[in-house]
Amino acid sequence: MNGDTIDTAIAEHLARAEHANRQIPDSELSVAHRVALDAYDAGLTRIDEIPGRGAIDAETADHADFVLLVLRR
Repeated sequence: MNGDTIDTAIAEHLARAEHANRQIPDSELSVAHRVALDAYDAGLTRIDEIPGRGAIDAETADHADFVLLVLRR
């Protein structure tokens, strides 16, 4: 524990857990994240299955596919 007290170790753990589980408003999400969340909510497995997918560029679609993959994991 590097000389830390148990109270310090607990406080650090709780701070990390709070950060990892924080709420992020939809307005702060990128296009790729919003597309991935929409696909996830619709039960889709690929961004290509989303109607209107052509409205986002290939790089954003690739990023959204990655985010969707992580969400489905």
